[in-house]
Amino acid sequence: MSLDKFLLCVEHTYHTGSVSDQILATQFLAQFSQTKHLLLTGLESNVVDVVITSLECLAQDKHAPIKDIIHCFQLWDDSEVKLAALNAIEHNNDSEQAKGLLIDVVCDDIDYWEGEWNDGDDIRLNAARILDNHEINLDYIQASRLLPLLRSDPEPDVQVKLVSVLSRHSPALLKENFAVTRTNDMRMLLKSTPDKITLFKATQHQDLRCQQIAFQRLSQMNSREYLQMFLTGLSHLDPLIRQTSLSTLEKWNYQVDIKHLGQNDLLQEIPIDILSALLSDNHKQQLVNQWQDKRHPSHSITAILQLISSLNPQSKQAQLSRFMPVFYEKFSSLDEATQLDCLNVLLSDISQTLSLAFIRQQLQSGTCSNSVKRQLIEHLSHTLAPSSQAYLKELIVDLPVIITTNQTERETATTEVPHRQLNDPNDDASATQPPITSTLDSLRQSAHSKPSTRHARTKRVVIESLSNLALAIEYCQDKQYLMELCSTEKLTSLPNAEFHALVIALRCHHINLTDVETPYFNQSVLDLVLNDDCSNLESIIDWLGTLWIDQHRLQLIASESLPLQVCLVRYTTDETELLGLLKHPYIGIQIAALKQLKQSGGCSHEQLVSLILKEPVLYPQISLFDANTVYNVLAEKIQGSPSIALQAALAFLCTQNMQIT
Repeated sequence: MSLDKFLLCVEHTYHTGSVSDQILATQFLAQFSQTKHLLLTGLESNVVDVVITSLECLAQDKHAPIKDIIHCFQLWDDSEVKLAALNAIEHNNDSEQAKGLLIDVVCDDIDYWEGEWNDGDDIRLNAARILDNHEINLDYIQASRLLPLLRSDPEPDVQVKLVSVLSRHSPALLKENFAVTRTNDMRMLLKSTPDKITLFKATQHQDLRCQQIAFQRLSQMNSREYLQMFLTGLSHLDPLIRQTSLSTLEKWNYQVDIKHLGQNDLLQEIPIDILSALLSDNHKQQLVNQWQDKRHPSHSITAILQLISSLNPQSKQAQLSRFMPVFYEKFSSLDEATQLDCLNVLLSDISQTLSLAFIRQQLQSGTCSNSVKRQLIEHLSHTLAPSSQAYLKELIVDLPVIITTNQTERETATTEVPHRQLNDPNDDASATQPPITSTLDSLRQSAHSKPSTRHARTKRVVIESLSNLALAIEYCQDKQYLMELCSTEKLTSLPNAEFHALVIALRCHHINLTDVETPYFNQSVLDLVLNDDCSNLESIIDWLGTLWIDQHRLQLIASESLPLQVCLVRYTTDETELLGLLKHPYIGIQIAALKQLKQSGGCSHEQLVSLILKEPVLYPQISLFDANTVYNVLAEKIQGSPSIALQAALAFLCTQNMQIT
């Protein structure tokens, strides 16, 4: 197989290549079970970088032979090798076998100074961390070896880890022989100790962080015997302890009387999903009634709505009948985020049909945000009631009434610019540049020319208000109405945003360009795609199709818009042009050209992979081709250029792994 052949070539490079090539080969060989054993020979290398790379690769294999890693740690007196070996041990399933070594390392006082930094401290700290993080069982003798270190004033971080290790494995030994006096040590002890009594006592500790840790640990240990403690925690002054108590009671499905939740303004901070789990249906209704009676005005209207959504169907409808009139009345005074939250709950969680009068009032008010308008009009389009569909039709058809923005004639500057570049004898650009006759000519000029005044100006981002008409067109389900809007008479009064929505709607409903095109429509859609701010450009170009693109090719390729040029590459059939585009400075153009060459079949896949190897930025695109083709080309390339072949091979593996995940 091609992979086997390439692996043999990589193995040869691993044994005979330069140090940099050996490192690349090590990283590649580590990815395959049949060559992982070679990493062990890398541990025997006398080149420190090769050894470190081998250890880094072994750290990714939790089943790697740990004895070889331990031996490497003991053999080398280099701090970087030792740190890499500890990292490999930490990620190994058999780390239990290294506990003797780890204890030796923690007790070791050898220093490795690098300028003003002592790597020896890092080595000891990493070893202590592995003992702390792993379920490594220490016997009495091993634990006793660590005790003297606590009395010898070690580095603070090391001391904290030692306290943690001993509190987990030998709490009695630690209690008898070492008095925990520092607050940081006490915190670490609480994070590790399995002793529930110690944790329970710590809930009354003078240090608030110790109390928080104790509550969290007892919750993690599922300590139901301390139920009363968590109930008491609901009224604690600390919000984190209150939250821990709440989440614990929710986890146990323990229903709480509403009177326990009214202290310290607790109701204001409880997430609704937790509140729903803690309260019975009767208590939920009682709470909703209290909120609706404005006894708790600080609670948002969204919270009331979310709690209503958790009621049983009969109670839910009764509460909605009372709630909705107030909601309609207050909606305009709510901030945008609250409006959207309420609409999401009503439309998604409850499936409530909104009043048509309410929708009409909001859309005609001129104060709604784009997001709120979108929600309301989308809901309107999905409501089958005749009155709702009639209003949607009104939004689309009755242009003079519905359009609330100032109607201005569609700008034609985007089409005038390229025409001037081509035809104006007084234009400097046209005087110095040859006529644009191909996509390649256009892209070469745009890549090396100075930006035009239009592009040189700093753009200021402004969120423009979407009209009701644009959204109504976007969600319109009636093809006939959409086609009627394409008449020249209607288009002359249709602003840019609305026309863009119309084109997208035509495409979504599979209405062909030939069914609606007129000279005015063609010019309008040309203006649209030449606009630098045009969104959904790729889908619009696809909808327009090859024939339309060929008819307007000169205007299109004269545009300086890179997104537009990327779209046009797919409609370029000249192989010479496409090969030239592989060297374009814009990566999007290069990728589009490569994909088009692959699809057209003018070049073999082997040729295209070879072309990719000439452009490092394209290495990730090698995954467009099947593995056999890639490895066959790489097997030839590695003979003369091992670094290029190995870098491309690693990029190929990385991209494949990303696609799998």
